[in-house]
Amino acid sequence: MPGESRQEYGDSRFWHGLKLWGPPAVLSAGIFILSSIPGDRFPRHPETLSMAVHFLEFFVLGFLLARAFSVTHAGLRVMFPVLLLCGGFGLLMELYQFTVPFRSFGAMDILIDILGSMAGGLSYVLLKRTGKNYTGNGP
Repeated sequence: MPGESRQEYGDSRFWHGLKLWGPPAVLSAGIFILSSIPGDRFPRHPETLSMAVHFLEFFVLGFLLARAFSVTHAGLRVMFPVLLLCGGFGLLMELYQFTVPFRSFGAMDILIDILGSMAGGLSYVLLKRTGKNYTGNGP
């Protein structure tokens, strides 16, 4: 039936979109939740650990966003929306921390976020060029 094929196509597009955009959305929510924890609730730790966590969070976010954007953007063109979104999100999280007790704005954190997302996005692009398929489009 014509209606069934449209419904199946719509469902498969929905699930494919969810597979691509769900992981970066969940990770972004996790980053937001971590940013909401008051600073006095964290154990004392070296600044290098904080920088490493920022880098790792945004490395994974950059990788996942590059994966999602690779459906519509080819090669290194995927990096523009990845860096724009990750940089903007990092800035918003730092501004949001002004409202969280014992947290503060950190320009260095934004730079680390951008560097992490750049490394993650480029890692995805390089893996894709080597023939690995991480978009869920096939085997």
